[in-house]
Amino acid sequence: MELALSNNDTASPQNADFTSSTGRKKVSLEGGAQDVKFNDEGGNVAVIGSDSSGEKNVELGNGGDLVIVEETEAPVNITAGTGSDSIVTAGNNVKINMNGGATKIIPNSGNVEVENYDPTSKAGIQIDSVSDITRALQSGSIVLEDGTISFGDAKVKVNDEESESTTVNLYDNKGKKQKVVYTHSNGGNVDLSAIKENLVMKSNGGNSSFTSGIGNDVAFGGSGDTFDLGAGYNHIELDTNRGDSNGATIRQTTASGRTEVFGFSFGFSDSNDKIGIDFSADISYSNGKLTFKYSNAALIVSGTSSLADLASSADLESSGISQKVLIGDNRRQFRR
Repeated sequence: MELALSNNDTASPQNADFTSSTGRKKVSLEGGAQDVKFNDEGGNVAVIGSDSSGEKNVELGNGGDLVIVEETEAPVNITAGTGSDSIVTAGNNVKINMNGGATKIIPNSGNVEVENYDPTSKAGIQIDSVSDITRALQSGSIVLEDGTISFGDAKVKVNDEESESTTVNLYDNKGKKQKVVYTHSNGGNVDLSAIKENLVMKSNGGNSSFTSGIGNDVAFGGSGDTFDLGAGYNHIELDTNRGDSNGATIRQTTASGRTEVFGFSFGFSDSNDKIGIDFSADISYSNGKLTFKYSNAALIVSGTSSLADLASSADLESSGISQKVLIGDNRRQFRR
């Protein structure tokens, strides 16, 4: 069944309630205010056109429905179901109330506000202009701000921006999911040690602490941040352009996994980055990289300056690098 709704009244809505009817419905919402409710059969479609006016309220069923919002200034409120809905939007005033399902939000442009989002579900934001979520975060094609994710001409606000961090599932244009967690501008403490999947973590502004579990994780941060990425094959990239003087701290508290750190600032002052090891490790230095090995664990550190440059102010051991060069004045950061 196909139906086009148009209403000259932008205040009193037209109502189309299909919850008790059978069969799939396709509804086009045009002028005026409309309220639409779908049944649970799935496959229902709502199209909000670019010439829409008045407020649109669309309540999806639990069978998996599709909503298409064309470029419009009209307020659009969508209540997702518990199924696998798809919401493709270019609207500038779209609000989506999640309901624990596997809803894919696909913003091509415009502004979207998402409420009651559960990052432990399969629901998330699909970015059709991106083929690799991690590389897009690294290059700045995806920008993470306080509770807001921006890419291209689209901006999505997720849950409460007053919280310390946001966790969200981002999907690339092939439908591959990547769970991303990032702290807001005031920093925060994020403990993801119970999560087994691979994570991407990002600090916005420093003074953030990240702890992860057994996944193969990627983290972006810099001065003032602390990272303990646990087991797995992990990658930490430090931003050497941050202007404060606290340094980053890299901790290794598990005896398994491999963590490689890039952009590490070697030196002896509080402004340099620091290392914390919770076990006795074999230390070696080769080709600009400092390696700590213990059992099945490895922490590998490289940076913009070579440790060998510090030979004039610290002792280099023939077997590798001395503890003095490793920790400098931050001796308390390294536990043998």
